[in-house]
Amino acid sequence: MAVRDLKIRWWIPLVAVAAAWLLALSGNCAAQSIGFPNAAVRDSLSKFSSDSIEHLVCLDGRAIGDTVYFDAMRIPEQQASAHGVTVQGTHTGCGSALAVWHNHPKQAGETAEMGLYFSSSDQNTFLRYEEALFAIVGVDGAMCLWTRRQVHAGWLLNLTPLPPIEKQCWQTH
Repeated sequence: MAVRDLKIRWWIPLVAVAAAWLLALSGNCAAQSIGFPNAAVRDSLSKFSSDSIEHLVCLDGRAIGDTVYFDAMRIPEQQASAHGVTVQGTHTGCGSALAVWHNHPKQAGETAEMGLYFSSSDQNTFLRYEEALFAIVGVDGAMCLWTRRQVHAGWLLNLTPLPPIEKQCWQTH
């Protein structure tokens, strides 16, 4: 066995432990399903998720049992840049919203599933500037949700990008 092989293989148990820890935290997720009582919110997110530019949307709603209902949305003033979307005027663009939603524009040759991740800059922005309990990424009609606790655990474990968590992804159409 070459030294090179040892350098690569020592990461395998570390990644396995990190993934298991993150999945264990998913058991504490209050969202086993999501609902959109307001069809305009659902339809807007579906449209935004298919757009070629990134959007940020603040979602208001409530959690009842293991379902989170999003019934209102706010769109803070935004400016697109080469690095994504920046919210103008405040670092807490969504204030006390229940969730912060943004899309990842689908790149040529990619499937929607390939864009359903939470990047290091997504994690940093969410943890540093937002107060929301949930972070959601949408791509071409598909969405994945992470709890604040899951994002924090992923950040501490340097899991970048943060992968989707099983049973926390849905189709909007």
